[in-house]
Amino acid sequence: MFFKKQLFRSILTVIFVLLMIYANFYIVRRMMQYGFEVYFYDCLLATHQAGSEQKMLDELDRAASDTNMPRKSAMAKELRANIGNIKDVPAFFQNAVTEGTKKVKYLRQMRMATILVLMLILILRFVMAVKDKPPRVK
Repeated sequence: MFFKKQLFRSILTVIFVLLMIYANFYIVRRMMQYGFEVYFYDCLLATHQAGSEQKMLDELDRAASDTNMPRKSAMAKELRANIGNIKDVPAFFQNAVTEGTKKVKYLRQMRMATILVLMLILILRFVMAVKDKPPRVK
């Protein structure tokens, strides 16, 4: 009986730690990545709508040569190389912004669900500790 309780507590602790890592590192980093992509494509969409295709290409060239932001530079180089294959550029950017926004919202909901499960595990651990506590001697 004692071994089962100890094993159950250990399993709960491992699950708790894994959920903390998942919620606070993996999901947050993915949200940052998708948020950056949404911002990048939204800026290009605004540039394309405000100016012309040439201004957008100039902005892509400037972003590709930016050495301070390697992720932005890599995305700009890849997009600049494949921009000729895109038939409707504004629709592509709008679709990328919409899809990225959906992904960020989904990840935010997953993080909230993970935090709720973490709270339930904490409550369960507390209840188990109170239940197993020996009675006080008066």
